[in-house]
Amino acid sequence: MRFFRHSLAAAALLLLTAAAQAQGALDPNDSVNGHEIYTSLGHRAPGQMDPADASLVQEAQSRISGEAAMFGYDLRSGAWSFDQILCPAMPGYVVLHYRNQPRRGAASMLTVLVPRRQGHVLAVPVRYGSATPYRSAAEASRTIAAFNRAVPAEVAHAAMNPQGDWLRFAMCYAAVAGADPRVPLRPGVDTKRLLGPKPTFQISLTGQANVLRFTDIDAPDHYEVWSIALNNTGRVLSAESIPRAAGIPALIPAAQPPAEHEIPSAPPPAMREIPSAPPPAEHPMPTATPQENPVSSY
Repeated sequence: MRFFRHSLAAAALLLLTAAAQAQGALDPNDSVNGHEIYTSLGHRAPGQMDPADASLVQEAQSRISGEAAMFGYDLRSGAWSFDQILCPAMPGYVVLHYRNQPRRGAASMLTVLVPRRQGHVLAVPVRYGSATPYRSAAEASRTIAAFNRAVPAEVAHAAMNPQGDWLRFAMCYAAVAGADPRVPLRPGVDTKRLLGPKPTFQISLTGQANVLRFTDIDAPDHYEVWSIALNNTGRVLSAESIPRAAGIPALIPAAQPPAEHEIPSAPPPAMREIPSAPPPAEHPMPTATPQENPVSSY
């Protein structure tokens, strides 16, 4: 997927904004590892959930199972479990990650959004037996539609403010797509992930899409680079997540210049004198005699 081009001046301004956020007071969900600072969304196991949310999920089990069944998931069989992801961008929903990890076979996963008030339960397919749907959840239209529906208009509008909580807004989209993002706030500290961009918010000055970018390092052997395109009201237009292998870049020494060798001059070609050919012998040419023609008389 290709995203719109954006103003470099706007991107540079927001790079400074992201760096300033990293220098400020740590959020309760932030962590420090060496010189790096990470931020993540909080999550809770069922036994740690707020009693009101736990009761809401319990009462909605029938609706949750029915919505999941529409996408090919059978929550009534298998070893399904769930945990809650704390997404500030969706205050009206309880966000749940459902996982099925059988002893034999591959895992399945889906995201479920349970409304705290009236509304429909929303399910987002993530993985069927370790296989992703035809389109990955990161870029699927179902993910975009569910997120845009669950995020209130005022929250989406506030996310367009460069001084606002646009990073957690983007991380909440990743959570709906099945991720549990862990985002480094300082660039270039981890040499295994040099190609991962720091959190940036690029605002278009030409009326095209605005783009949120961040790096998710939740997996030990790779990381994901997320790009989420928004319109001017904060609604998601498209998104993608590109996996990259984590590894220390190899330093390849410069090639040595070839050794110089003097090439000897070629000897002049051998020459031999060819004598001139003798002139041809002269032979007198005989003079032709006139020939008389007899005249016939009549």
